Amino acid sequence: PQYAQQGSQQQQQQQMQGFVGAGGSGGPWDTLQYSQQGMQQGMQQGMQHSELGLGAGEYGSLSTQAHEFVPGGAAPSSQEVTQGGPVMVSRNGVVFSVSSEEVGNYEDPQMAKYEGYGQGVVGGMYSGMEGDGREVKTEPRQTAYPTDTHFSSQSTEKVASSGWDWAQGSTSIPAPPKRTLHSLGVPDSLWRHFQSLSNEQSRQMQPDDPRYKEIPPKYHSAFCLDDPDLESQGTTSARQSGSFGYPSVLYKVVSQEDGFPYALRRFDNVKCSHKIAGAAMEAWKRVRHPNIVKLSSCYVLNRALFFVHEYFVGSSTLTERYLDKRGGLLQERLVWSYVVQLAGVLRAIHGSHLACRAMQPTHILRTPGGRLRVNCVGVVDVLEFEARKQLSDLQKEDICDLGRLIMSLCTRSMISSKTSTESMGKAAGFVQQHYSQELYSLMVTLLSKPVTVFDACGMVAHHAMDELDMVHAVSDSYESQLYREFESGRSCRLLMKLNLVVERPEMGMDKQWSETGDRYVLKLFRDYVFHQTDGGGNPVMDLGHVVSSLNKLDAGDGEKICLAGRDGMAMLVVSYGDVARCLEGAYEELCVRSLQGNQQQQGAGGGW
Repeated sequence: PQYAQQGSQQQQQQQMQGFVGAGGSGGPWDTLQYSQQGMQQGMQQGMQHSELGLGAGEYGSLSTQAHEFVPGGAAPSSQEVTQGGPVMVSRNGVVFSVSSEEVGNYEDPQMAKYEGYGQGVVGGMYSGMEGDGREVKTEPRQTAYPTDTHFSSQSTEKVASSGWDWAQGSTSIPAPPKRTLHSLGVPDSLWRHFQSLSNEQSRQMQPDDPRYKEIPPKYHSAFCLDDPDLESQGTTSARQSGSFGYPSVLYKVVSQEDGFPYALRRFDNVKCSHKIAGAAMEAWKRVRHPNIVKLSSCYVLNRALFFVHEYFVGSSTLTERYLDKRGGLLQERLVWSYVVQLAGVLRAIHGSHLACRAMQPTHILRTPGGRLRVNCVGVVDVLEFEARKQLSDLQKEDICDLGRLIMSLCTRSMISSKTSTESMGKAAGFVQQHYSQELYSLMVTLLSKPVTVFDACGMVAHHAMDELDMVHAVSDSYESQLYREFESGRSCRLLMKLNLVVERPEMGMDKQWSETGDRYVLKLFRDYVFHQTDGGGNPVMDLGHVVSSLNKLDAGDGEKICLAGRDGMAMLVVSYGDVARCLEGAYEELCVRSLQGNQQQQGAGGGW
């Protein structure tokens, strides 16, 4: 850096040996004064001696007027600021102009390191030269704004020389980007996804459907989840055997006890007692895993066996998604993700001294988001209770089923224990040819060697780290979306309370209740927030004003506002905290009066 018009050669050398001194621990600062005389030489010498790694930058066409360049850190001393003209400051890579009196407002201790190449403001673009001589052009970046700076979003003008919309306020920092109404909640794509799931979950059979006779009376809003071809056959007695070899039917139902949806599976002509069903329920209620569909209840009613599991809307079995449809090979990363999830399931089940007995593509659900969930746990334990097989043999069969499942996903064909040896050999050769040796070796080991699930988990530990990274990334994404909905939820509660109170036709026998006392303050506040107009009587659609006012109301802020009546005869100066107390008091009064009315109606009904 060089003082072209002020300072001597000694001052120039001291400044060029490092942009410290004025900045201290707060960060590097520098002062460049551009002028017609000595500018090019000063720029080259300054950049060569800089400790910040700036290349010999080309700053393009620069103004002939005296300007100063301050790349961020601690404010320069008053001797370093040229009296008179504007000062160019840089914050997080964005260069903008401020007056010399405002330089101290832009301290950025985090700006201890610069970008590595020279910058210049040329039509809103930055251009420079890196150390290797390669030209670099970068777009201006949106930045965080100082918390002590007030922005006025009411009026902005476009500066053609920089391409920014500058705020018309106490500073010349770029105004924050405008937000739309949709930006206050989850993205439209995610909203449409959940809306489609909600629509699917709300499906139900006609109220006069005869199949409601097959469903226990404590459930309602049923919908058959079986194949539509089987569904058209009518009652369960006419249906073919299900995936367990027994005639069964599956419904989506809603419980009258808690209002949650469940998957209800009914088996007919099955020998089972309440004791056997209770024993299975007692064993499986100890197992809790995010990849297992929870068994909620199991009981016998009217000579039929019922299993009630969690219901996951939008899910499909692996058979329906991959084996029944034609398609290309699955990506190996996806296969490893599924293997890691299922290995974790077997680890939890075998660690609880149980056997899964449902590790088949027809019993594994894929829910939205790529999550696998093992369904129908405990069903085989009840249906084949009298078989009494050894637990160790059942656990070994689970391991073999996992190996067959890997082969089924890789070949996109059904591989089961009944598949011939010749077909198994062809499928294994296909996997070896199209997938990695690591995946092929895992599959062969699970099918041929008596390994435990803990040995299998050790073989997939490397890929478990990838799965963990992905889960954390998804968790962060959902947490950010949840925070956005939390902000919308607070505003929704305030709006519901406000509209329950404002302009209520009558309160008991008092028809002027909403026009007096605290309720009148709330009416004026409603107009202040939602019914703003300009000088010409045109509506002002300022979403920022609405959101800001509701947030301050929710926080009970002490800021004073002026509320005026529509006729101009009434004017009140209150704080957001005062309005919040008025709202809570009026809403509580409504709740008390509503409770008293319900009690009076119940008392009158009991007298008949």
